[in-house]
Amino acid sequence: MQNEHRQVGATVAQGWILMFLIFVCITIAEFLTATINNNLGIYTGEEGAIALRVMVVLMLLHAFVPMFVVTFQARWFRWAIVVLTLLFGVLMMGHEVMHLFIKKNREFGVFDLLDFAHHGLALWVSIIGIRWARS
Repeated sequence: MQNEHRQVGATVAQGWILMFLIFVCITIAEFLTATINNNLGIYTGEEGAIALRVMVVLMLLHAFVPMFVVTFQARWFRWAIVVLTLLFGVLMMGHEVMHLFIKKNREFGVFDLLDFAHHGLALWVSIIGIRWARS
């Protein structure tokens, strides 16, 4: 039972690492697209400055959660990670919907597949996380 608990926790950590890698790919793709289109001005205003700060915080979150998952084992902490993962996935999905359907400031493209992969991983990690939190 203890071995299964650790294995499921390791899967949660691995999921967060994969979400981090995809998030880095999304960030690089955004900057490359803006550079190729000679549109780096989207990062110069107040909205762009806030977005860059938020991206740094999200990267730190992605980087540290896996270490916390394998370090801390308290039941409340496991449930906190599940809630954080669900919240994170829903907020990222909402952000995507805002860009594609509400603001309509971006067309659907191949890079959106990275976003959907991130959303799918967040859902998967949440489901696995619930199993981990219950153990």
